[in-house]
Amino acid sequence: MPQGADGRIPTAPQQMSAGVSSPGRAPLLTGKLSFTGSRGDEFEIDGGDVISTDSGESQIFGCSMKGSRERFAARILTTVTPSDSIEKRQVRDKVIAFLDSVSHRKDSNILPLIGHGTVKIGEKEHYVEVYPFCKDGDLGRKSGTISYETLCKEVIPAVNSALNEFHKAGFVHRDVKPDNLYYYNGRVVLGDFGITCDLREDGFATDRTKTGTLGYYAPELMSQAAIAPSDYYSFGQTLWTLYSGEMMYHNLLRVYSQYGADEQRDQVNNAMMHNVYYGLDEIPESISFFEVLIRGLLQYDPTERFDYAKVNRWLSGDKGLVKEIRGLEDSKTYSRAFTLLGGECWDNAELAEALNSNWNKAKQLLYDGTLRDFMAMESFELATFIKNIVKEYAYTSDEDKTFYWQDTGLCMLIMHLEKNRRLCWHGMAYERLNDFADLDIFDDTLNANGLMRSGAICEWYQRQKNCSPSVLEALQKLHEFYGEDNVYTAIAMSWLDCFRDLGGEVKYGGCTDLDSLVPRLLESPAVFYGKDPEKGTYDALALVDDTDFLGTMCMWGYYPVIPAFHDCWETKYYERFDKLLEFFDNNTGEETQKKVRAFYNEYGPKGYLKWFCDNLDLYTITGAGCNALAEKAKGSIPQPEDSVQVQRERFIAADTAITQLLHHSEADLFMAGMGMSQTDPFECITSDKLSAMWYFKFLEQEAPIGFKFDAGL
Repeated sequence: MPQGADGRIPTAPQQMSAGVSSPGRAPLLTGKLSFTGSRGDEFEIDGGDVISTDSGESQIFGCSMKGSRERFAARILTTVTPSDSIEKRQVRDKVIAFLDSVSHRKDSNILPLIGHGTVKIGEKEHYVEVYPFCKDGDLGRKSGTISYETLCKEVIPAVNSALNEFHKAGFVHRDVKPDNLYYYNGRVVLGDFGITCDLREDGFATDRTKTGTLGYYAPELMSQAAIAPSDYYSFGQTLWTLYSGEMMYHNLLRVYSQYGADEQRDQVNNAMMHNVYYGLDEIPESISFFEVLIRGLLQYDPTERFDYAKVNRWLSGDKGLVKEIRGLEDSKTYSRAFTLLGGECWDNAELAEALNSNWNKAKQLLYDGTLRDFMAMESFELATFIKNIVKEYAYTSDEDKTFYWQDTGLCMLIMHLEKNRRLCWHGMAYERLNDFADLDIFDDTLNANGLMRSGAICEWYQRQKNCSPSVLEALQKLHEFYGEDNVYTAIAMSWLDCFRDLGGEVKYGGCTDLDSLVPRLLESPAVFYGKDPEKGTYDALALVDDTDFLGTMCMWGYYPVIPAFHDCWETKYYERFDKLLEFFDNNTGEETQKKVRAFYNEYGPKGYLKWFCDNLDLYTITGAGCNALAEKAKGSIPQPEDSVQVQRERFIAADTAITQLLHHSEADLFMAGMGMSQTDPFECITSDKLSAMWYFKFLEQEAPIGFKFDAGL
């Protein structure tokens, strides 16, 4: 049939609006034309309601029937007329008689024939056939959008049934393709019988002049040898187009279109002859059995091609079909089923699913040799793999690994069976790294703790095609952290929780990086040091205790510094905050770095020393020695432009001088006011100001009360 302007193969489209003509030949009819059908029904064809004129066998117009409000499609034949030879007309008469016989059946999957007769247009008489107008159109326009489930439930059974009716009646359709399948009254039906013909006693078509549509018709039709299996080849190509959205050989037709139809036909024939099937490797493993059907229907040798019975066997899930298809010698389908708790497994995918769903029983079958013995008759490679799994994971002398070691072996086996598609563990299946964020290590039923300890996540991710070296390195470090001790484990789990946002934005405090987060943290010393804004106390979680914060730092790529935070976890808070501010100083941009250094200078863990030196006028310092110490301390205070490391060193010097100076301090303001001195009156430091007293506990250090109020702490 001629190619349509939109790239589709025109047959009998039935979804166009009245008065809108599809591209094609000039319409045979322009006005209205009435005729009486063979059953006495009266019809009126509307020449202004053109549905299609681009078919090689007919033109189709909108039609009405007296006594009915439905719209019908009238097909005026152009290739066979009442004036043709008896032999030519006999084929058409037999097809009409067959359609008449099945049209009254509600369970038939053949588009019903409503009526037929003849009309005279000009001086020429034509046959006309009337069919339902299928408002939902043909399935060709839905190619690529029909789900696999719909194909299995609605399309495949319907077309198989329709072809069986044709073949039992002694006919071959010769033009099965998506455009000739319709939805009618809620079911799929086969239509367009323009080149249908009967079969001789030897099984070959009586008419050898029509072939169908290139890309859909069977290889034997290139020699005009149409037989019943030819329709099943077209059925296979039709299903592939409906599933994938494109003809299997569309690229061949496109590339060789410039060389003419003969070259296109030769290239397609060569592909069919060698059983070359483009695109089948893209079928997901979860529906890999679909490949069995397509290969079975597209066998070059018609004697090896699937027929009505084999399609029904496929629909029933008969995995034994695989062994009957040439080209699937390397199939992973087993010669016999592996039975697990009453269920049958016929291939690696089904076995993997069953093992994961019945985890504890699966471990027993793996380590008692049952699985290996079964696989020894199916695949030497798999049997060897299972043998090695059992050898490595059946027993471990490391008591710390006992609770997850055999689980790991089963996990590795399932991973191998599924070609690393998923990581399965105790009935759960993970297909993305993001999914592991929901792991609950306290869920004993899933042994999630064992999964984290096993290293299986790193092993699985390393085998993925899209494995990122940087992400893999991070996962390996996370695995090292987990289980090392309680602190490392808490950090690792917080880090893992961040993986739910992998590929997107990982945030802490609404920020996505240090340069946006740090300025917010340093807006207030009270916030930075963990003061609860509502209670006014410091029982809120301090930043250095927040494993969610440290987990986010890991996710942002700063995991190499985590051991430094871990190693000082049990030290004084001032040491830990000192380490944190140094981390900020070393890992932020210039503008943020200035804020970090200024904050460290004013409000850092030793910021109270600067406050003391800045407020020496609150004190009375007596004696040359004390004055010298005060000057030494004041001169040691760092500049706010200095790095945190440099400032720390200078604060140490200032701290030494101030500590020595405070040895000469009057210990208590009120005692001093009563003349009760605790120091040498000629070498001392004292004050009558409350803010000067060192009664404030700051990060487990004594500090002046004035520093507390000035810092808002």
